[in-house]
Amino acid sequence: MKINLCIFLLLLSLCIGYSQEKLEVEGAIIIENNSDPNPKPGTIRWTGQDFEGYTNTGWKSLTLGNNTVIPCTSKFLASNETGSYIWCWDDIALNPNTSGPSTTITYGLRVSQEWNYDLATIVDGKLRMYVDPVDFSTTHTPSRNGDAGNKRSEVFEASDGTFPSTFTARKPAGTDEWLGWSVTFGDNYVPMTQYHWLFYQNKPDDADSPGNYSPPFSLNIAGGVYSGVPASVGEIVFDAEANDKNGGVGVFRTGVVPVAGQTIKIVVHTIYGEGTSGTSQVWIDGVLVVDQPNIATLYTPTLGGGTNKFGVYNWNWGIQSRLNDILAQGVSHLELLIGNIKGERWQSGDAQYGTNRYNFVVPD
Repeated sequence: MKINLCIFLLLLSLCIGYSQEKLEVEGAIIIENNSDPNPKPGTIRWTGQDFEGYTNTGWKSLTLGNNTVIPCTSKFLASNETGSYIWCWDDIALNPNTSGPSTTITYGLRVSQEWNYDLATIVDGKLRMYVDPVDFSTTHTPSRNGDAGNKRSEVFEASDGTFPSTFTARKPAGTDEWLGWSVTFGDNYVPMTQYHWLFYQNKPDDADSPGNYSPPFSLNIAGGVYSGVPASVGEIVFDAEANDKNGGVGVFRTGVVPVAGQTIKIVVHTIYGEGTSGTSQVWIDGVLVVDQPNIATLYTPTLGGGTNKFGVYNWNWGIQSRLNDILAQGVSHLELLIGNIKGERWQSGDAQYGTNRYNFVVPD
């Protein structure tokens, strides 16, 4: 039998004349979630991931101690290493590169840009990605790759030097990875009709034959129907390409449609595996929108898990007819502001492996 605990406690308080009384309940009390952003201090809730209490400064975990605070660090994890890290943009300097489309900004991180090296900047502690498809820099001359217009500005995990690529890929099958970051859509953001683009992808190593694999999974902004799946214009969809190639479901809708100026908080949990041995989970603003415990998240164990890339990648701008169509829609640029990125990566045998690490990486 479900009891309205709030009413019960209110009635009880009328009967108790002093504060030292205790409430005893025979059996369990079920506490559900509370979506009120400003409840009365002292309120407790179950988010589906953790018990939290509300204070004058916001919701706080009731189960996690001070050891969950991860200091800002540019710590780099090689593909077979485990640990935790947080990349804080205020601590990272962007250095222009005049020799190619990709530049190292700190040990373990690179920024990939084409046409213009002013696409990535640090603004108010966030990494700002501003991509104008037809703004060609005359100061620097990065690669244009034969594209009609600029299509990307991404930050990603660079090579650990164990293979001939700029990517940190080939993460061993079975690796358990958690990522958390925030994304703010620019004040003038307008979604594109018909055409899709992505703001997060997991990418295999391009050095592996035959090379240039599609991301085994990614977060995309749909322009409407996505790979045959009905979706709203501007809706975030999870593209599970590796699972699709394995004969499973390839597209998962989230129901989330960001608007101009909105900030969303994202957590992605992945266990790298082929066939049905992988796991994909995605939370947006605390809501679990993708929950697939038996899914392919890599193509083959040899390829392993890919590098994580964050930013803007709109491949349609590289094709002249699509570029013209998008510009005619009034979409002249894409702007994202990316918050600090928290990450953890564990393997079998680590105490953290297979445990719920959501509260360790969820954006502040």
